[in-house]
Amino acid sequence: APASPAKLGDVARARTAWLVSLALAAHNAPEGLAVGVAASHEDTGRAALMAFAIGAHNIPEGFGVALALVARGATPSKATWWAALTSAPQILGAVPAFLCCESYAPLHPLTLGFAAGCMVSVVVGEMLPDALEQADADGVAFCCVSSAAAFEGFRVTLDWAAHDPASAARVLAALGWSVAAGGATSLGGAVVTCLPRRAPRWVDAGALGFAAGVMLALALLDIALPAWATNGAAAGGPYVALLSFFGGAAAVSLLRQALHGMDDATLLLSDADDVEAPASPAKLGDVARARTAWLVSLALAAHNAPEGLAVGVAASHEDTGRAALMAFAIGAHNIPEGFGVALALVARGATPSKATWWAALTSAPQILGAVPAFLCCESYAPLHPLTLGFAAGCMVSVVVGEMLPDALEQADADGVAFCCVSSAAAFEGFRVTLDWAAHDPASAARVLAALGWSVAAGGATSLGGAVVTCLPRRAPRWVDAGALGFAAGVMLALALLDIALPAWATNGAAAGGPYVALLSFFGGAAAVSLLRQALHGMDDATLLLSDADDVEAPASPA
Repeated sequence: APASPAKLGDVARARTAWLVSLALAAHNAPEGLAVGVAASHEDTGRAALMAFAIGAHNIPEGFGVALALVARGATPSKATWWAALTSAPQILGAVPAFLCCESYAPLHPLTLGFAAGCMVSVVVGEMLPDALEQADADGVAFCCVSSAAAFEGFRVTLDWAAHDPASAARVLAALGWSVAAGGATSLGGAVVTCLPRRAPRWVDAGALGFAAGVMLALALLDIALPAWATNGAAAGGPYVALLSFFGGAAAVSLLRQALHGMDDATLLLSDADDVEAPASPAKLGDVARARTAWLVSLALAAHNAPEGLAVGVAASHEDTGRAALMAFAIGAHNIPEGFGVALALVARGATPSKATWWAALTSAPQILGAVPAFLCCESYAPLHPLTLGFAAGCMVSVVVGEMLPDALEQADADGVAFCCVSSAAAFEGFRVTLDWAAHDPASAARVLAALGWSVAAGGATSLGGAVVTCLPRRAPRWVDAGALGFAAGVMLALALLDIALPAWATNGAAAGGPYVALLSFFGGAAAVSLLRQALHGMDDATLLLSDADDVEAPASPA
């Protein structure tokens, strides 16, 4: 005493936290009393249904109050505890209301009105003024109105589900399958977290080439080629299909211009104070990479939206297995999609965790589109090929205009072309395999079993290799020599006793005769000789998997 400005700020935040918590506690008390009154009726399901409805809308309530407390300086764990404590009156009020239900029932609207008054007073007198001190009115109004609309939509949906549970179950199934399919994108994106943080430039170029190949396979082989083969029949004719494709390309061009017009802080998702003026060359590089990342993410999001709509349309049919099968097929090919987009983002400077989050966000339109498509399936079905064509145009435009030029700046054309074509071929092979498995599940199951057993057998090699992690990092020279001798013995036993000796004993019968067996043996030796020469001819940077700048010239003995 007198208190410092920092202490006064803490006291003001604590005062707001108390008011917010007590106002929500005042609102929760009548809800607990209502559950107690409902439980006093003969229909035991009424209390369960009411508790479920109240519990469902308590989740965003608890999130809202905890968020308000964190914004006022509370730690997340403390905010969680305070949010939990606001539900105490709800729990404590149920039994008294059950015992005195006839006396309490007429008072219930009054307690609700009292709680409403408490909450409005806290919002208008404390929370909104505090928010307006830290941000502009437009942003605060947008957050306030959008959260109110989302909460009210959630409440109306719960009411509808209570009155029409059969339709609600089908909508929930459509949403669940689209979440499962969209979640596979995150699974693919998460693979990049296992990659090294700093990779050479040619690895970044290869990653961009890989992602470009996946997106080209999706756009051209999955969408454009089938539309061309059917002369655009599903899309309303060839001209309409072509128009939707070029519409996607035009949309990317407009988006590119819009991104060029954005300020650096918005593109980098940072405060204006953190961006230098004038920008340094490094910062300009970051901005260019951010622009490409935005375009790649939005193009894949445009592709994912029709997939979610397709799941919603499939779920509207009586055959409930159709949506599950479609969600599985979409989810399976979303894994390499998510990996491709995350790889492209990492190559443009994003951290693996950020790239995973961006890959996950590209599946948001897929999840959000399922329920509207279910509700309006008859209206949407004719538009589905057009939305796919639009997405294909977006992806091709981004690949040709952004990703391939960026990759060619960092590596030679042959390497980029190899990565692009090989990833497109691998992705298309994966898609064709999925189609075959859908049409011939019995054979697919047998192939999958063979693959599973071979993976199990091959995995044993990794198990053996992992043993070296238990050895000391720096061992004496004789230990290294012994290890090489051990490995040589294993390989000689494999080559001579397991392969060559049995072939000699049977006179090469299984290999087509002794001369053919001998020829294959010397063919292997010749291949190693050629490989040795090729490795001697490689430059040091390639052998060490690093940039040419990192390799000394002349090289040191080490």
